[in-house]
Amino acid sequence: MSKEQSYYDILKIEKSADQKAIKKAYRKLIIKWHPDKNNNSKESEEKFKKISEAYEVLSDEKKRNIYNKYGKDGLKQKGYEFDPGDIGNIFKQFFKGSGGSPFGGFGGFDEEEQSDEPEDIQTLYEATLEEAFSGETVKTSIKRQTKCKKCSGSGSKSGVTTKCSECKGKGIVHRLIQLGPGMFTKQSMSCDKCNGNKFTVKADDICNECKGQGIFSESHTIEFSIPRGVVPERQPVEINGEGNEGPYGRSNVIIFIRYKKHPVFTEVDYPELGTQIELDLAESICGFQKIIKLIDGEKYLLETTEPIIPGKNYIIKNKGMVMYNDQDKRGNIHVKFTVNTKSFDIIKNKRKELWEMLTDEPFDTNKNPDKKFEKLILSNVKNEHSTHSDHDDHSGQPQECCIQ
Repeated sequence: MSKEQSYYDILKIEKSADQKAIKKAYRKLIIKWHPDKNNNSKESEEKFKKISEAYEVLSDEKKRNIYNKYGKDGLKQKGYEFDPGDIGNIFKQFFKGSGGSPFGGFGGFDEEEQSDEPEDIQTLYEATLEEAFSGETVKTSIKRQTKCKKCSGSGSKSGVTTKCSECKGKGIVHRLIQLGPGMFTKQSMSCDKCNGNKFTVKADDICNECKGQGIFSESHTIEFSIPRGVVPERQPVEINGEGNEGPYGRSNVIIFIRYKKHPVFTEVDYPELGTQIELDLAESICGFQKIIKLIDGEKYLLETTEPIIPGKNYIIKNKGMVMYNDQDKRGNIHVKFTVNTKSFDIIKNKRKELWEMLTDEPFDTNKNPDKKFEKLILSNVKNEHSTHSDHDDHSGQPQECCIQ
C-alpha cells in the first residue's frame, strides 16, 4: 500500500515554507490542474481537490500547527474536516485579490447568471460555556428579506415586469479587465440597471409599498439547539427554510457558534479551559480547601496539602469542555494561582522569626557595614498588579470560592 502524500508533498514545498511560498505553489498547481484546462478529466479533478485541501490547511496557521503535530487525525479531533464543497470558495477567494480567476470561474462566464435562489443567511451566536456544555436550546434574532405582499415580490403595481435590456435577464454583467500588456481577465458583477433582479419596472408602475424592490427587511426570531460540546466557529448549525424569501421559498440560516467571554473560565485550546484562583499567603504555603462551581453546574471540593507556586500551571483533569466527537470525554482545566498581597502585611513584624524558621542562617539586616556598596532602594508601585480581596473566614472550614 502506497504511503499517503503529506500536504507539503502535494504542494511540492518544504515543511519550513512561509505563507508566500505556500500561495505561490498553490497558484502554480491550481492553474496547471484546473479541470477547465484539462477537459474535466478525472485525474485533474482529483488533483485539484487534493491541492485545494492542502492549501486550505497550510494557509491557516492554526490548522497548520495542529497538522504538523498530530496529522490529519488531529485536525479531525479538533473539528477541522475538509469539505469538498468549499473548493470553489477557496479558489475564488484566492483569486479575488488578483482581479478574478484566470479561468473566468468554474465552467466560464458564458452561462453564468444570477441565481433565483435567495442567499443563505450566515449569523454568529455567542454561547455561554454552560450552554455549549449542556447543548441547550436557545433563541436568536436575524434580519431577513421577505416578499412584499402588495406586489407579490414583483416590485410592480400591475405585476408586469420587463426583462432587463442590459443583462438580458441574467442579473449579471461581465467586464473584461486588463491586468497588464496582453493580460486580461473577466469579472462578473451584479447588473446596475436592474440591481441583479433580471427585470425592470416602468417608473409609473413602481409599487408604492416596497418602492419597486419587491422585498422588505424584517427581524425574525429563530430557536435552535446548540450541539453539545460544539467546537467554536467550526461546526455551524443549519436551519432550513428560515432565511431570505425567494420565488420558490426561503433559504437556510447558517449559525456559527462562538464562546461568550466567561467571568471565570477562559478558552485555552478546545476542549481545554483555563481559570485563575486567588489564595492568601497561608493557603499558598499550607494548602487549602475551596468549593468551586464548574460549567457542568456542579460544585466540587478543590483540595491540596502541598504549597502552591504562583504562576505555575496546575491541571484539574477531565473537568473542562465536553468533547463533541466523544461525549464521554472532557478536556482539562488549567489553573493558575495568585497570592493576595494584602496578606503580606501580617509578616512585616515577624521577619526574624520567619527567616530563622526557613533557613539555617542568622537574620542579618546589615550586610554593608563598611558602606562599600551604593545602596539601591526598591520602591513599591501602587495600584499595579494588585489582587487584593477580603478573606474573612479563616476557620479552617472549606470556603466558597469566587468561582460561581
